[in-house]
Amino acid sequence: MKNIKKMKTWTLISLTLRKNKITCKWIYKMKLEIYGGPNQFKVKFVAWGCQQKQGVDYSKTYALMAKWHTIKATNALAKAKGWKVHHLDVKTTFLNGRLQEEVFMQQPQGYEQSSFTSLVCKLNHALYGFK
Repeated sequence: MKNIKKMKTWTLISLTLRKNKITCKWIYKMKLEIYGGPNQFKVKFVAWGCQQKQGVDYSKTYALMAKWHTIKATNALAKAKGWKVHHLDVKTTFLNGRLQEEVFMQQPQGYEQSSFTSLVCKLNHALYGFK
């Protein structure tokens, strides 16, 4: 939630008619050590994009993907040519996206604004740089 607030991911507004509000949820997971004991507790916040309607909430989708054989081939080529390879892990990728459409989402469970329970989150269009 700290990153979500820091990045100003949404603004609370009243939902207008003919707009779809998607739901969201928290996913909890425990990462285990090599020997089976608990190592870390992880939590993800996800919006149910499957509730969006094409032409209303979105027009097209795109997800950047890298296949393992492409990564392996690139690494092998870099090794053969003596190139340096840099790795980047972005922990808040979804907070850095650019939205074309207006997307509305319910307030996250446990973080509802008590005096504004009828409001929804309008996801912001801004593109923020990686922090």
